[in-house]
Amino acid sequence: MKKLIAMLTALMIMVCGAAMAETIAPQFTGVNTTEATYSVGFNRDDIKDGVMNNVTIYTEDVYDIAEVSKMAVGDTFEAAGKTITVETMETDEYGHININGGYDTKEGYTLRPQDEDEGNGWTTLLDDDFCTYTDRGVFNLKLAENVTFTDYRDMTASAIFNGEEAPSFTGIEAVTKAIAESKDDSFYANNAEIRIEGGKVVEITRRYVP
Repeated sequence: MKKLIAMLTALMIMVCGAAMAETIAPQFTGVNTTEATYSVGFNRDDIKDGVMNNVTIYTEDVYDIAEVSKMAVGDTFEAAGKTITVETMETDEYGHININGGYDTKEGYTLRPQDEDEGNGWTTLLDDDFCTYTDRGVFNLKLAENVTFTDYRDMTASAIFNGEEAPSFTGIEAVTKAIAESKDDSFYANNAEIRIEGGKVVEITRRYVP
């Protein structure tokens, strides 16, 4: 009888624990293809006839302050489309939260508070202050007639710091040609961004990555 009671008690604890566990996921309200700015990934050869084809849109993994403050061991944490169980949580001397040992472990992540100019939440932290992104789907997007492409890819950090201008191109034909003839096909979430206005892409930017 005692064994049965112990087993039932343990089962109740497991069930209650599972019921109380929360899921901490990046904030997301849907993709807006009318007016928005997104990190993207695409193939330079997929821009044809005024359309960016097969563009993968990504959103930065940003978390609600209140949800992060309540996060506890046993909760589920999502980042970059991957889900883990929170087994350990530690706050380091910089105010960062290391989940399961931090980002340099296989099942770990590090959270940092956003800077004032970034927003009001927490985001993931990787090397060189990069963060993780979540894939939100593939889209075909029209280019605006006056679309611009600015490419920081081959600039040096010192040149950017000194305010030197990056190569820039304007118009569908010039932008399509510049991207197609660029030195490499490195357009991905960490370095490529588009701005959409009126349902069309008006700016494409490739950032410098150390």
